[in-house]
Amino acid sequence: MERLLFSSSKGVYAYRNPRYNPVDEDHEVAPQGLYGAAKYASEILAKAYSDRYGLSVIILRLTGIYGIGREQGAIAGFVRAALRGETIRLEPEAAGRQFDMIHVNDVVDALLLASKVKSRGVRTYNIGGNECHPLEWFARLVMEKTGSTSPLESDFQEEGVPFKMNIKRAQRELGFSPQSVRQRMSQFIREMKASG
Repeated sequence: MERLLFSSSKGVYAYRNPRYNPVDEDHEVAPQGLYGAAKYASEILAKAYSDRYGLSVIILRLTGIYGIGREQGAIAGFVRAALRGETIRLEPEAAGRQFDMIHVNDVVDALLLASKVKSRGVRTYNIGGNECHPLEWFARLVMEKTGSTSPLESDFQEEGVPFKMNIKRAQRELGFSPQSVRQRMSQFIREMKASG
């Protein structure tokens, strides 16, 4: 049976202010930007194609991704600054917010598992790291793992609203099980060092 795997995004949800946590696949869809709106529009098109032609569609809604190949994200910036002994800065709009992040290798695992699903119609899965932490926590973890004494600049004042993906459906139906952020961060730092 032919199937389509579509990598969507947490951006389809109101991730800055979800109605509840962890956010499951039944949470209302409310994109807060063009990226999320484009992802959701693509989901709708995929569903319409499935209805019309009987194509099996698997939608993976991915949370924030870090790892090799994602050198522009906040986590990569923390690692670069820590390895160079430079100041680690938290952007004011992110300080205090809590994030669910996932390593790119866990995303690949999810895609491979989803490619084996034998189902008809459309099935949607949230794919996250199964952890939720303030951005400052990620910065301090990078400092710990690198042994860095880089200064940390933050306008952090209070903990923000968390956004954590509920991945129970993916765990149950796909056998998805992401590694911990602590394990994956060590791997990412090694990869960043090796890439120069």
